[in-house]
Amino acid sequence: ALFRGDYCCSLWHDDPHIPYSLASRGASLPFLGELYRQLLPAFPHSSTINVGLDETFDLLPTPGLPRREGLRAAYMEHVRGLQALLGEGHNTTMQFWGDIVSSDVSALRQIPKGAVLLEWGYEADSPFAQRGAQYDALGVRYYVCPGTSSWNSVMGRTENTLVNVYNAAQSAAAHGGEGLLITDWGDNGHLQPLPVSYLGILAAADFSWNPNPADNSMESAVRARRRFGDAVSRLVLADSSGVVGRVLVEA
Repeated sequence: ALFRGDYCCSLWHDDPHIPYSLASRGASLPFLGELYRQLLPAFPHSSTINVGLDETFDLLPTPGLPRREGLRAAYMEHVRGLQALLGEGHNTTMQFWGDIVSSDVSALRQIPKGAVLLEWGYEADSPFAQRGAQYDALGVRYYVCPGTSSWNSVMGRTENTLVNVYNAAQSAAAHGGEGLLITDWGDNGHLQPLPVSYLGILAAADFSWNPNPADNSMESAVRARRRFGDAVSRLVLADSSGVVGRVLVEA
């Protein structure tokens, strides 16, 4: 019932595609409001909630508008409704994934005050600097969200991980980003064991505090792998020899 009628705003109504975008109109906001009323008191020490809102590929546009404007209107109506529920109703900071609005200046200008956009990108060449400069110019609050590059693999993508996280941290520092959130996914069966993600998690902790390391370790792939391989061994795996960390990083 959740994906039908007043709750749903989806192009998909056939069995192979289960719709997952909640409507910005109808009963979905009262439904979410009740969920938040029950959920948020369980986390009394947190003032932030990530509401998702990414990859809304099946969203239906607001009726009576051209498709692009209608999709923007439907999406932003839902964003404003959630901000009203959370910011005004619970004094909670709302975070949401930015992929739907990141290339739409009109939508970026409509982000409600207090909401925080999560700019995600998982490749070495993800456009964190370009997007960060745009958000900074428009006054959009945002985090950068690189990834561990462990998913869809068995042993991870070492160089991609380090460059992705490094570029994200540098961009946030240069363009007014409020924070860095490292992401770790498990797509298509979650093939990777947890230790494969340690490198990206440690790199995120490092570059969040120091986006421009003085030792120039990011000037070459060999130097970066050596530095972080040793760090994974010492700080995570309690291996003073450094062997296990270097094996993980070089795999």
